[in-house]
Amino acid sequence: MANESRIDDLAIPLMDAVLVSSRRLRQWMREGAGVSMPQFRVLSFLERRGSSSLSELASYLGVSPPSASRLVDGMSSRGLIEVCDDPSDRRRLLLRLTDKGGETLASARTRALGTLSARLSGIPRGDVLRSIEVLRSAMGGD
Repeated sequence: MANESRIDDLAIPLMDAVLVSSRRLRQWMREGAGVSMPQFRVLSFLERRGSSSLSELASYLGVSPPSASRLVDGMSSRGLIEVCDDPSDRRRLLLRLTDKGGETLASARTRALGTLSARLSGIPRGDVLRSIEVLRSAMGGD
């Protein structure tokens, strides 16, 4: 029972730190390229995949197809992605990253990574590696 209390005392500040970290990353991406975290995730997904259907994108993002559609509409109107016919199935549309979308993604990454690298530069490498290991273990990530 005493051990559970000690773990709870650690879980709350860890949760707070993860939330603050996520908020800061979103801020740096917006400052670097004017993209939100969902938009960044769309751009990254399309960069990796080459193209995707709306339903595949919605599944990846964990949102409903109508929510993904609204996101895609806004990004398409900004010229970040293009919506085109699927040559193998005329009933289906494909989403693709535009050159502008690729440049925006690179800019967002550069800003976020540059800021994060600067902040990590004063922390011993072993401490950073151990922190990554602990977070992945605690959050069940790869």
